[in-house]
Amino acid sequence: MGKVKIIGGELKGRTLKAAVCKTLRPTSAKVRESLFNITRDITSGCRFLDLYAGTGAVGLEALSRGAERIVFVDKSAKAIEAIVSVPVFKMGGSCAAFVGDAKSVLKKLENLNETFNCIYIDPPYYSNEIENILPVISSSKVLAADSYVILEHPSKKTLPHTVGKLITKKQYTYGDVSLTVYEFFQD
Repeated sequence: MGKVKIIGGELKGRTLKAAVCKTLRPTSAKVRESLFNITRDITSGCRFLDLYAGTGAVGLEALSRGAERIVFVDKSAKAIEAIVSVPVFKMGGSCAAFVGDAKSVLKKLENLNETFNCIYIDPPYYSNEIENILPVISSSKVLAADSYVILEHPSKKTLPHTVGKLITKKQYTYGDVSLTVYEFFQD
């Protein structure tokens, strides 16, 4: 098991255990800090979906900063097992975790009538997951009105301005990492 340090909110400074594998690339503290500066007005009380959760650092950071509900999704059972074993998983806000591919779990969440104000997507960097999952998210019923989808991706990767009902609001770049914020608009 590796370690992840929470950088803000109620759990600030706590070090949590995290799953470790060769393909896991945890979101850096700098990028997490930037993400929560970007979303500071919506994090408290929001329903947050951490797709491709990996270490769970981003979702746990959202929990620390007052999110009402966090759902973690990862296809690695080892990663989800590590996230669920963190003592704060059961703290405060309501948390859930699912093992499976993003598309299947989104369908399951839709069937459970789950909706989210913020979806964070951090898939394997050099895969086609972003291109595959954005249209699925845009057409699913898991997005609440006026919600946001935030993607972490290599800064050299160009993303479309619009994908269905998702429209790019802004892109932030931190060296070789970018965060692209999409806003969701209902008809």
